Amino acid sequence: MRLSELKPQWEENPKGNRYLDFQCPSCPRNADGDSECGGIIIPVGNTHFPGETWGSNGETDFEKLTITPSVLHHCKSEPHFFITDGEIRMC
Repeated sequence: MRLSELKPQWEENPKGNRYLDFQCPSCPRNADGDSECGGIIIPVGNTHFPGETWGSNGETDFEKLTITPSVLHHCKSEPHFFITDGEIRMC
């Protein structure tokens, strides 16, 4: 599965913190293609939240984006996965 298939978008708050917002790769989808759990939002490269942020390879293109470390999303299906070069790889 590709990150680009999960309706990804970059969000930024007024303080300049960036977040990656995308649909859960393992929850069922509704008619609009949104995941039942409401999706995933992770802080990326934010210095305001030390220890609570993910690093990236600096790409803004979702087809090339790599995020570290892995993502463990606490929802009904509890998916644990890596995002590497835009690919979602389940653990």
